[in-house]
Amino acid sequence: KTKLEIILGVDFKPAQNNPLHHTGVLSRTLLIVRRGQSFSMQIQFNHPFISGIHNLVFTVTTADWVYMPEEDDRQEYVMNTHGIIYKGSGNYITSMNWDYGQFEEKMVQICLTLLDLSHKHLKDPADDVSARCNPIYVSRIISSMINSEDDRGVLQGRWGDNFVGGTAPTHWSGSYTILQRWLTIDCYPVKFGQCWVFAGVMCSVMRFFGIPCRVVTNYQSAHDNNKNLIVDVYHPDYGVRDMPSKDSVWNYHVWVEGWMKRPDLRPGFDGWQVLDPTPQEKSEGIYWCGPAPVTAILNGNTDLKYDVPFVFAEVNADCIDWLVGKSLKLGQNISTKSVGSDKRWNITSDYKKKEGQAYFYQDMKYIKGASSDQGLHHPHLRQNTPTTSTYSLFLSVFQVSKPLNGEDVKVNLVLHSDASVSRPLTISITVTAMSYNATPLSIILCELKKETLLPGKGTTDHEEEWCSRSSNSSSSGGGSGGSPLMTVQFKLKEEIITYTVCVQLLTSARVYREVLLEVSFWNPVNETLKECTLTLSGSGLWTEEQNFRSAPLCTKTLTKASEFLSIFFLNGSIFHKIDSARIVPVKDSIFYRF
Repeated sequence: KTKLEIILGVDFKPAQNNPLHHTGVLSRTLLIVRRGQSFSMQIQFNHPFISGIHNLVFTVTTADWVYMPEEDDRQEYVMNTHGIIYKGSGNYITSMNWDYGQFEEKMVQICLTLLDLSHKHLKDPADDVSARCNPIYVSRIISSMINSEDDRGVLQGRWGDNFVGGTAPTHWSGSYTILQRWLTIDCYPVKFGQCWVFAGVMCSVMRFFGIPCRVVTNYQSAHDNNKNLIVDVYHPDYGVRDMPSKDSVWNYHVWVEGWMKRPDLRPGFDGWQVLDPTPQEKSEGIYWCGPAPVTAILNGNTDLKYDVPFVFAEVNADCIDWLVGKSLKLGQNISTKSVGSDKRWNITSDYKKKEGQAYFYQDMKYIKGASSDQGLHHPHLRQNTPTTSTYSLFLSVFQVSKPLNGEDVKVNLVLHSDASVSRPLTISITVTAMSYNATPLSIILCELKKETLLPGKGTTDHEEEWCSRSSNSSSSGGGSGGSPLMTVQFKLKEEIITYTVCVQLLTSARVYREVLLEVSFWNPVNETLKECTLTLSGSGLWTEEQNFRSAPLCTKTLTKASEFLSIFFLNGSIFHKIDSARIVPVKDSIFYRF
């Protein structure tokens, strides 16, 4: 008889099993169990079971590749629906709250659909499903499906300031709104996302599948386009123009780490693995990245999978600054040891063309065998080689005041030398607004000055410039006198904005009763904020974002808004997000527990 004729029914007992597996909030009708933990079910056959004649065979796998021994870690990296994502820059670290919403009602359908639409499943469904017990495989698939470069992924990325036809990445405050919208629009990509949005959404999906996950921010993050573990940053001698390199250094970049064993590698690489859903470079022809063992990145084991060299470069590549101009400004006396003797061999002509183009011979033979020497760097790349300069010129930039939104940026540029005679200087000062991923937005100041530097003395040039720009931008100022180059970045601080937002409950919050919520905002900048929207969202509270249009917020005035809200969840967390778009993004979050 066939299997269908023998088995009349199966009761997976989800109401009994799910709470024991901490998945009761996901579903009451579907069985959702965690690896390595027992569960019960009831099978009804068409005739009684006779011991010794009938055999029941169950094929199960009890090993758990994602087990974390500490309960506090499991609660944080699997169960917690609330998180913090760090942004800003290395000198001015800012944070934003993020609502993961991994236990929302439709997350089962959303996350399984996400796997079913992957290129692996469409190519070979049986092979894909059989591999879903492997967190290494599943996490790599998820990293490809969060972006939409190769398939019908969740998010479409856009960098810049034009988000017509979609939603600005700075608007999002949680994952579930994005994932639900993706499912609602027939699994076409939601517009738009940037690195922290990609990472936040991936963390939600990973936690839903029971893979411990956390969001990680890397400041001064390198993007090594040509995979040579060297980042070339080109600077013009005057003004701003496109430079001949796709390498870049981002103010910050956000990815995730997943916790899992790596039996596919030699021992020593279990634990946290880097996964990056932001589409930067292809791996095996697909925009996915990881899992790359953090231990391998630390030790420079770039021979290991997956994508260790790319992630290694993000945190530890050699960064070479090139000043593009006259041929004598950079690349003088490039030297090596002569063959068969200890004499110096000048090989500058091998590196520089006569017309003076900055050129770097990218011979990375020393990278081979890097896993054995733990190095990955040419021994001379990080050493300062003495030159034959007749004098030294020193440049320093000091902040007169902290850079704040809507306020002037004041800095001092100080130059001095150890020369014994006066030196004429040509000082080029360029201030450019930059996005967090090092994309120039606009020139704020471009100035050329001539000064005479007296022997043993310094010269100070005081700069004061109005920077009325979004706090998502930073200002990058470069000043040069002669050959030296100095680049200083300023992040417009957001603290003055976030401290002026207040969210207050005017009545007690009770289940199934309305609560009165008051939001007040003090506009500190010398501009009227227009087209402002109050957005309320939170897992367990709303299935969709609640948006309220606001009247223009006049400068130096206090604005209040209140609204009755229905509290209809049994337990969970509420997050209140305020985002004043267009001119000054304003973010605050109040976290309540009931």
